[in-house]
Amino acid sequence: MMTRRERRKLVFVTALLLAGVLAWTAVPAARAAALAKPSLIAGACCGVGAVVRLAIGDSDSVRLRGADLYAAWPVRLWRQVAPGAATVPWAQLTILAVLACEALNPRRPWHTVVLGLLLIAFLLAMHLAESRIRLGVLRPQAPMLAGGVALAVLAGAAAALPAGPAATGYGWLAALSAIAAIIAAALALPV
Repeated sequence: MMTRRERRKLVFVTALLLAGVLAWTAVPAARAAALAKPSLIAGACCGVGAVVRLAIGDSDSVRLRGADLYAAWPVRLWRQVAPGAATVPWAQLTILAVLACEALNPRRPWHTVVLGLLLIAFLLAMHLAESRIRLGVLRPQAPMLAGGVALAVLAGAAAALPAGPAATGYGWLAALSAIAAIIAAALALPV
């Protein structure tokens, strides 16, 4: 279990990762299709909702009590709306909006790889902050996470190369990708 101070730090890291995801998504938005900007705005709003939900946590301040009936109307409204807003899957909606924005942008394999890695880091930080467990719990999954990063980089490299058997480097990259896929499958097998 993590302390309150550690959780605040993790919420801050999650907010920084969200800012990185949104900034990286916004880079090519100037040349994107018409629906990319509203998708980016929706992703930003949902991301703010996810971080606010993390910051609030499970506090008792959102419950309406009998003595609170005489509180000011904004306080009563907040205490009635907050529990419902906490049930919305803000992080998942952020991911959907960012992926929609990425799909509407022109083809850039390395940009997509970096965005995918940022999204995975954001989701891991969200999960750790919501479940209130320390980072050390992911130590057994470290080989799989490293394999996933390596496969993402290989996929970006394969997408960046020109296709076809006559293309330079295509055969080597295909062989390297096959070896990496076999290693990742071997790591995924239970011991």
